[in-house]
Amino acid sequence: MDILVIRHAKSSHDPEWTSDLDRPLTKKGRKRQLAMSREMAEHGISIDQIWVSPAARSKQTGDIIGLVLGVEASIVEVPDIYYSQSHEMLVSRLEQELASNPSGTIAIVGHDPVVSQLACFLTNGQCSGLKTSEGVWVRRDDQGYVLVKAFTRAGVEKTP
Repeated sequence: MDILVIRHAKSSHDPEWTSDLDRPLTKKGRKRQLAMSREMAEHGISIDQIWVSPAARSKQTGDIIGLVLGVEASIVEVPDIYYSQSHEMLVSRLEQELASNPSGTIAIVGHDPVVSQLACFLTNGQCSGLKTSEGVWVRRDDQGYVLVKAFTRAGVEKTP
């Protein structure tokens, strides 16, 4: 099973958005996520499911990833991505998914601190945290979790 753990793209902090759940992506956030998603596409990533939180910014980030990768991935709203204060619930859910679909690929689009905790756990500490739009690609095999690639803003912002 392959897993992508991605922090949602940059979102608006405009006072008109009174609910944290309603805050949309900014223009810069959409642009950056498009570039990051194109980088993922260049590595031939195919996704079966995109897990998002109930927050608009997570859903919008998931939509961009699905659109750019050109997949008909099912988008699954997972409230614990937003409400949980720990990555452990997501690890448990991933293990359950692994049991039923060992060869699938899941993208998890969420929020800090949970997505950074999850990325650090799955990479055995090779990740120190995720900035908006950043992610890690991890493969689960018989030996455990292995980092395949880190997708960083620095890597795509230097690309013309």
